[in-house]
Amino acid sequence: GGIVDDMMQEVLPWTDDQDKLQQFMDETVKPKGKKLLCTLCQHNASNKRLMAAHFEQKHMLECEEWARETIKSMKASFESFMKQVTGIGDPSGTFVLPDGTTADMSKVKGVPDIRSHMQKKVDKAKEADAIMEMYRKLCAPSEAPPAAGAGGDPAAGDVQQVPGYVPDPKDIALFLGVSAEEAEELKRDKARLVSKLRDKIDQINEEEEDEESTMMDQMQNGMFGDLGDLGNMDLDELAAFGGLGGLGGLSGGLDGFGGSLGRGPGGKGGRKGGKGAGLGGLLGGLGGLPPGMGAGDLAGLEALLGGLDPNDPAALEALMGQLGGSPLDMFDGLCGPCGPTGGGGARGSREPPRDTGPVKEIGCKCGYSCGTMKALEKHLDKFKGNPAHEAQVSERPASPPRSSRDLDFGRGLPGRHSPDFLDDLPPEIAARLGAMGPLGAGGGGGGAWADSPEMGCACGYTCGTAKALQKHLDRFAGDSAHRRK
Repeated sequence: GGIVDDMMQEVLPWTDDQDKLQQFMDETVKPKGKKLLCTLCQHNASNKRLMAAHFEQKHMLECEEWARETIKSMKASFESFMKQVTGIGDPSGTFVLPDGTTADMSKVKGVPDIRSHMQKKVDKAKEADAIMEMYRKLCAPSEAPPAAGAGGDPAAGDVQQVPGYVPDPKDIALFLGVSAEEAEELKRDKARLVSKLRDKIDQINEEEEDEESTMMDQMQNGMFGDLGDLGNMDLDELAAFGGLGGLGGLSGGLDGFGGSLGRGPGGKGGRKGGKGAGLGGLLGGLGGLPPGMGAGDLAGLEALLGGLDPNDPAALEALMGQLGGSPLDMFDGLCGPCGPTGGGGARGSREPPRDTGPVKEIGCKCGYSCGTMKALEKHLDKFKGNPAHEAQVSERPASPPRSSRDLDFGRGLPGRHSPDFLDDLPPEIAARLGAMGPLGAGGGGGGAWADSPEMGCACGYTCGTAKALQKHLDRFAGDSAHRRK
């Protein structure tokens, strides 16, 4: 059909028309002494170039016919192979190759045994029908479970109670998996037998639902491919963020981020041509700085930095080293136009997240995940012997105890007056920063500088760190139901 034809077009043995003609020539041209002989018309040529010109002029129709026959033989080989895989072919266990030879299926690796799988499904369905039939013959019509819509066979609903019906103990033992002695006892105890049959029917329905759920999970895992490493995205691909221009004194969108994001030498704070180049462009206009330090006031900024040049790479590198290495890390904790609450506001404080104990992540190599080992074992039992299904259980350690000290920048960075912060800075900068009050004390909006606000996923999952949220999103990459709030 059309699907097979499309598939054949994707696996053609030639790359283009020229390659196809060359392969056709290889099959129809034979050497004759020092010359080449065309076996189609007995034409002689002294070299391959002249023979190729001859074929282009005289034998293009024969070439197209040869190509059609080649594709036809490929389709015949595929049909023969699929018949063997599905169990509807001849019992020889061989299939035809495109060149007309045969191959043994036993030598083909990694082919699923569809025949065995389908036979198991058929046998299981027959057994389920027989169990439901026995149940309906034993119980009154009012006791019989509805066949349709409850996992049963709608056609089996025609079976009515048979007065005096006595099931065969062999069937009881086979259907319920009990011994012959217990089967005899159940034969005499109708109420107990009916109860066991009802439990067996419920078990069959649950297994069918589990199989459908597993199949849907596998389909979803196969539909979404790897989204790639977004960390390697080029800045030019971030053009959609042009609306950020002017935030924090960064004229021209993201131009001021060039140095810290790898587009230029570290510490120079701007791409070529960027209007917000340098430390002044980076920090200018940030809310919460003392009066006179905003709106890109370089004189005030120099005073803050102890007379250092704001565009000095060493100064920028020193500050960035203490602020996490990137101005993007500053913005999450600084109050002002770039802050989460807008200009002059302060983010609300909240209690630090509670310490969490060890957490087990239970799943299968195929991508299936579950909450209990029992569910995982049930999943693995369905795919015994399949190397694509292996248990993957890992334990995440308990979260470390959080420091009682408030973190000024809200990203796990040292407090502004912390000795760890000031000791590593150049003396001039440390002296200036140590003499100043906390950020926001100068009229830029007070408030408690606490941990970052709670983050979460659209599915309802919440966490306290960006790393935990990213790990959650990575587990469901490509699923539209899982995205940042």
